[in-house]
Amino acid sequence: MFFEVQSGWEPWPICPGSTGILSPGAVVLAGYGDGELKVLMRRWVGDRSQWLSRWPSEESDPESQMPTVFFTDGSDARNARLLFEQRGLEGEDHLLSTVDLRTGDAPRFLQELPDGPEGSVIEAMTSVVAKAWSASASDVLPDDEVVALPGPQLSGVHEDLAQRSWHLAHEGRALRALEAPPIRDVDGEVVRARRAWLIDGGLPLSSPGLVIWGDGDVRLWRSGEQPLLDRPVLQQQLRPAEELLMEHFDHETVPLRGSDGDANT
Repeated sequence: MFFEVQSGWEPWPICPGSTGILSPGAVVLAGYGDGELKVLMRRWVGDRSQWLSRWPSEESDPESQMPTVFFTDGSDARNARLLFEQRGLEGEDHLLSTVDLRTGDAPRFLQELPDGPEGSVIEAMTSVVAKAWSASASDVLPDDEVVALPGPQLSGVHEDLAQRSWHLAHEGRALRALEAPPIRDVDGEVVRARRAWLIDGGLPLSSPGLVIWGDGDVRLWRSGEQPLLDRPVLQQQLRPAEELLMEHFDHETVPLRGSDGDANT
């Protein structure tokens, strides 16, 4: 079976003064077999990050088997080295490929790519990492204004799986919401609510918060809080950036569709 991987990159606006080896943004890789979409692999780059994080998804998603990629020590905005590794069944890491990046040059693979889909994925990942690494100055987030983005666009990707995101800057700090798969009914046909993980650009290593919205109701939990254990943040306790984001979701009307093709809001 012929296997092809296409990649997409969507740069995100940044706060003034934001720096890092990689520009923030969304990454999508789509694997096609004989012309049909077979697997979708999604990542995102956070503020001041040097790695790609997994997009909020279901635990059973096949993208969990995607090779990991990271920069070696000493990498900077002019010269960098990427390592691709795969976790084995016994927990050991296997080096798959090493790639050198240099400003103005094409990526240089220091060893032959693995055969088959694995090599195609590494080649596509290198392409999008190189774009994030060499990105020119990104747009600056306007203060106290929600910027909504549709996610990288590739053929055959259902709208339920689009990497939609929302971005907001308040007092020099970014708050980003990354859409996760919707909450459906027991039959999986009707969308009951939609949800997104909240990423605080000022706390890149903290656990994400969560916002759930639908039918005119919006609920927010901050980092470290759990919907099964904690009550959502009360309206009067919302921080300015959270309140602006909640107002946006309260008026968010773009529908998702059920598996039967009917629109469900």
